[in-house]
Amino acid sequence: SFALADYDGDGDLDLYLNQGSNVRLLRNNANPSAGTYLKVVPTVKGGLLNAHGATVRLYESNSSHLLGIAMIDVGAGNFDQYGAWFYGLAP
Repeated sequence: SFALADYDGDGDLDLYLNQGSNVRLLRNNANPSAGTYLKVVPTVKGGLLNAHGATVRLYESNSSHLLGIAMIDVGAGNFDQYGAWFYGLAP
């Protein structure tokens, strides 16, 4: 099995591979330009909002043009990855 998440917080997706008892992390060091990705994290006063599985829609500013849809996820069980991620955005 595999999972995609931004493990190192640099804005690109890294790959986790699970092959039986062998688990590997393959880091993507593409270093996207600032402003080309967005992380949405639902919060409430005092902490994170449990919105796992909720859908987030990203629209162009002042427009009804849909740029992307993502689901709130916890990544590989690590709450540092909690949120909805959008990649490949125009700066």
